[in-house]
Amino acid sequence: MPAFLDVLCLGEALWDLNAPRGVPFARATRIDLAPGGAAVNVALHLTKLGLRTGLCAVVGDDALGQALVARVAAAGVDVSRVTSAPPRTGLCFVERAGETRRIVGYRASDERVPSAPREIGARVLFLTGLSPDAAQLSSFTKAARRARRQRATVVIDVNARPRVWAGKEGCEVPALL
Repeated sequence: MPAFLDVLCLGEALWDLNAPRGVPFARATRIDLAPGGAAVNVALHLTKLGLRTGLCAVVGDDALGQALVARVAAAGVDVSRVTSAPPRTGLCFVERAGETRRIVGYRASDERVPSAPREIGARVLFLTGLSPDAAQLSSFTKAARRARRQRATVVIDVNARPRVWAGKEGCEVPALL
């Protein structure tokens, strides 16, 4: 059984491929590989702060997924709740040239949504994700209910980005965002 945690982060796990700061994609001669996805980012930062943190996510059943899990584990995050499944691990190219940041994502349309284990095993369940879809909503609702029955605090990062949520049925984003 996995260790009891302070925080379990449930959400997306992918690789961020960063062009050097100030260099547009068109002139970049290299990219830096960094673990990414909101759940991964939060888990890594909380671990640096000294909390016992775990990740619950799905990575691709490929070499990039294995490498991502290994990198996150090496940073001290419990990855015992990470699973792998086809088709592939997501990638996110990031350019920070000039005043703007440009993000180009390569994600499979049939990427699996993570589901929480039967035993949450944490004081806090942190739910985060970018995809406003029915499968993720269902998975996160089940996870939140399970966590509350186990007396865990549930924290939801709505990741409210109007350009992502606009036009999604039942998902109205306030104009002030």
